[in-house]
Amino acid sequence: MSVGYGTAALGRSLSKRERVALVEAAYDAGIRWFDTAPLYGAGAAEDALGVALRDKDDVVVTTKVGIVPPRLIGVALRRPATGGRFAPADIRAQLDGSLRRLRRDVIDVVLLHEVDAVAAPAALDALREDQRVERIGVATHGATSERILATEPMDVVQLPARDVVDPHGARLVIHSVLAGRGTRIPARDLLVAAGAAHPGAILLVGSRNAEHIREAAAALG
Repeated sequence: MSVGYGTAALGRSLSKRERVALVEAAYDAGIRWFDTAPLYGAGAAEDALGVALRDKDDVVVTTKVGIVPPRLIGVALRRPATGGRFAPADIRAQLDGSLRRLRRDVIDVVLLHEVDAVAAPAALDALREDQRVERIGVATHGATSERILATEPMDVVQLPARDVVDPHGARLVIHSVLAGRGTRIPARDLLVAAGAAHPGAILLVGSRNAEHIREAAAALG
């Protein structure tokens, strides 16, 4: 089992220095799988990874396409994020932005963010054809993932802890392992139990507390 760092909490309420420091803390703790998306902080999380990991060649960086924050498409911030952007031209444009923010020429893993089973096949083909993408997959809920996995081979499938399905040979990444735990169950116990239940899976931890990140890495090291 292994731990990854999820950057969904690295929004603009943190300073850029704070976001970068948290990514650096995760790397220093031994974490090498980093998960992000344009949605997270309207590009701020991707930018933090780009700064903190720009000289690191021993990491896996995962980002997503499909949901575009208003800040990244030049509309008023009070507008909601635009989802379902899976046309090939949309995917190319989103990858252009992610590569720029991540300061990379190639992205290790790109996932379809909250894709449905109808849009997934063509969108996966678009990712397969893009030489800037090494591995592909989906990040959605279990029922939809099952329908897609039945016909589409992929490298990575990302799911919430409450909704894990058979990944059909794909690398399984699990998020929200600690969601709703309250204070009664130690985080370490939940992480160890999830790791034992899903050997080989990457368990994402998304804390804003550097000490919690180190504790998670130690628990699953």
